[in-house]
Amino acid sequence: MTPQDLIRLALRDAGVQGVGQAPSDEDMSDALAHLNMLLAQWAQRRWLVYHLIDASKVSTGAASYSIGPGGDFDVARPASIASAFCRSLQSTPHVDWPLSIIRAREDWNDIAVKSVGNVPTAVWLDSGYPSGTLYFWPVPASGLYELHVSVKAPLSEITDITADIALPPEYRMAMLYSLGVMLREAYQMPPSPGLVALARSAMETLRAANFQMPTPGMPAILRSRAATRYNIFSDLP
Repeated sequence: MTPQDLIRLALRDAGVQGVGQAPSDEDMSDALAHLNMLLAQWAQRRWLVYHLIDASKVSTGAASYSIGPGGDFDVARPASIASAFCRSLQSTPHVDWPLSIIRAREDWNDIAVKSVGNVPTAVWLDSGYPSGTLYFWPVPASGLYELHVSVKAPLSEITDITADIALPPEYRMAMLYSLGVMLREAYQMPPSPGLVALARSAMETLRAANFQMPTPGMPAILRSRAATRYNIFSDLP
């Protein structure tokens, strides 16, 4: 299915166009703009992205690395990091360990000495635009580590409405009915309960298809307390 086919169906299902009517160029252009805005919103929700991309870079000793098109980590500009790990290049086989994700600048600011160099244990993404910046801490030494981050795969903007939609087949119905809901609002038509229900059902299908839950872990502070908790059998702490 092409975006052109999908837009025609969406205009018809939304009641904007009748059966046998051809949408005008303006209607097609407006609907395409709405569809691209819809995909841009979906791209920021983990459960609407069908897979994660692993991007890597061998450490250079730099305090930061760019991430975005043409950057040190050459991927689409991410708004967040899903996970990260570091690989030691000093041993065979290589050893990997996870990196903690620093979620906010405020937490990064709390680190007293940011320039210290050692084995990295954490990473923070400054999600600038058009490219972001990755800060690993402690600063990894040059050539000793391979730094990996996992980010959401982009749901690329549609520019060619005659090319096949480059997304898994289950996205088509969600795009169709979600766009139909948007178009009714855009054309100042009252909401269609049936269309809304179909869009919701299709979105739940995407959620089920894309859902992945990482294995939950216990925070380090709780693990340390658990190691010294009272033992009712030995009567010892």
